[in-house]
Amino acid sequence: MYNATIMTEVLNAKKIENKKLIDNSHIRGIVYGKKVKENVKVEFSPQDFSKIYDEIGQSSVFELDVDGKKYDVLIREIQYDHRTDKIHHIDFYAVVNDEVTDATVAIEFVGDTDNIAKAGGVVNTVISEITIKALPKNIPSEFTVDLSNIDLESNNTIRISDLDLPEGVEIIGHDQEDAIVSATMGVSAADAEEAANDKDVSEVLAEEETEEDDKKEEENSEKKEEK
Repeated sequence: MYNATIMTEVLNAKKIENKKLIDNSHIRGIVYGKKVKENVKVEFSPQDFSKIYDEIGQSSVFELDVDGKKYDVLIREIQYDHRTDKIHHIDFYAVVNDEVTDATVAIEFVGDTDNIAKAGGVVNTVISEITIKALPKNIPSEFTVDLSNIDLESNNTIRISDLDLPEGVEIIGHDQEDAIVSATMGVSAADAEEAANDKDVSEVLAEEETEEDDKKEEENSEKKEEK
């Protein structure tokens, strides 16, 4: 399944004209793309951005209003301050609504996997996001994968081909048979204990071999001294 993009959210921003007047509490950004003659440096409230980001995520198109100039944008990159782990800078790509563009879409995993755990299995996530090509209006905000649909027998893998793609969306960088998530048998408690015991035995043997080597070396040294 997928969730369709809703282009109703608006983020208000100010164009940066003078670096000395930048509000240090704001997030900085840049707007670029075919529709933008010159890259536009902007600043905006982190609270305003969080409201939109929490609602639509990173792959949805939304409106960026820069002092009355409006752009339909995608988030291309988010940079974080390594000291505070807060968002420091964002790259916005101004899309052309009648042209296909690339976007990275996250996969949301839902559903109960208790049946797999009870059977001694584990769920392995292979792919957590997918790059697609589509018109901006067709870009999904996320793909949803239901983990309750897999088991440890015949239906143990969900693949790219199992995704329900909206019309006009093409996946790039992956084959249809690539696994998104799979269920496999885990290591049982007995196997884990046996492996641990095997390790203990090997360590004991290694220690015995070391002691034997030390003993031989000591005997050789004594013989040399007698000579």
